[in-house]
Amino acid sequence: MKVTLLKIELPTLSNWGILQINNFSNTFYRFSVQDGKPVLDPSFFAEQQEDPELKHQHMDKNSDLYKAIQQLLEDYYLKNVADGADVLKKTATVVEMKLILNNLMEYADLMDRSLKNYEIERFEKLKKDFDHLVGQLGNVEKRVY
Repeated sequence: MKVTLLKIELPTLSNWGILQINNFSNTFYRFSVQDGKPVLDPSFFAEQQEDPELKHQHMDKNSDLYKAIQQLLEDYYLKNVADGADVLKKTATVVEMKLILNNLMEYADLMDRSLKNYEIERFEKLKKDFDHLVGQLGNVEKRVY
């Protein structure tokens, strides 16, 4: 079975890679990179299906379509990511490092947002404690006079 790549988005550590092939332009296949090699996931999303239950589908790993798409991915990686096995390993390491860096950036952003939320929560708690202490001081002043 002959398939042609229409569009590809490389995966990140937090997201699948996505590809589309000829004759299935409204169908999205996902893949990940494992040990420096692309691995096609057997599930896919058929956007053209009107019934939401039929949009997510599954293909057999032994099917001609699965094998053809997997081969297409491997060929794409050999041609566009590396010129040979040694370079593929080095490039895969660089790609994995980029994925790790992207993931660290996402994590840093998440931590920054979490820290801001923590600081807001901490400030609100301190303000509540302060208001409580001020209230207690007000009671002390009332008793003194």
